[in-house]
Amino acid sequence: MSVASLVPRQLRDSHDVLELRALFGVLFRDSFDGRVVADGLDVELRRAGTLAWQRLASHPHGAFAAHALRGLHRPVEGSPPTRRYELRMRDTLARFLPLEVGVDLPTEGLYDPGLDTTSPPPREPAIPLYSAPCRAVAPGAGTVRAALRRASHPAAPTSWARMELWLGTTLFGQGVADQEGELLLPCHLPPPREPPLHGSPPVPATDFERLRWDVSLRAFWDPALAGRARPDLHALLAQPEVALLRGPDSPPMPLGLQVLRAGYPLVARSDGSPFLFVGA
Repeated sequence: MSVASLVPRQLRDSHDVLELRALFGVLFRDSFDGRVVADGLDVELRRAGTLAWQRLASHPHGAFAAHALRGLHRPVEGSPPTRRYELRMRDTLARFLPLEVGVDLPTEGLYDPGLDTTSPPPREPAIPLYSAPCRAVAPGAGTVRAALRRASHPAAPTSWARMELWLGTTLFGQGVADQEGELLLPCHLPPPREPPLHGSPPVPATDFERLRWDVSLRAFWDPALAGRARPDLHALLAQPEVALLRGPDSPPMPLGLQVLRAGYPLVARSDGSPFLFVGA
């Protein structure tokens, strides 16, 4: 049974079924392993421009739903089609970064943040969750860590910068820095590299060589998000790309390839610094 089918609430008697469909339902999904997350999440909703937040409870299979909302009634003929609401989320277990997003209610089925461009979408729509720096990552996963700073102002963190990890033309993971610029990007490790074929007979690669990969990093950041207590989801994903630099000095030199190793975190730094500088 799908999550969407669990959002309605039904009242049954011996003959009839009265179905009350939720005004709002939403899922949250771990951007690293794809699982639906509900435990430990504090999810609240309010009418835009008002002060009172309404806490949402999780339903079976992890959906958060509201059957009644302040300022919103079930649509009738001639009524305004939607009203603007604000959703915010924080993880009380400190595994994921906080987020907020504007939503127009009521919606049909689960809230779709419009991030999946495939048709049809492979899974039920969900808001992605990004790992906090203190999250414990399962053994066997790859990790990238960095403390991101602005090259033009080395003491200023690049709050909520988004980072992508690439192996050639394949995206292997993405993460988001917290308010202090601290980033944890977990990823599934690529398959071991094939042994090189040079030499006669071919020389096999050592296990160490097969379990290391030359990867590249890309960063996206908008100073408009700096200092915010939590980022807006769509603003977070719309940030422009910024250069990652070997150092804060001029002329700027781009950060080169990095080495990802099985069993070891990749700590990305600019030369001679504990920080990774972005061209901003």
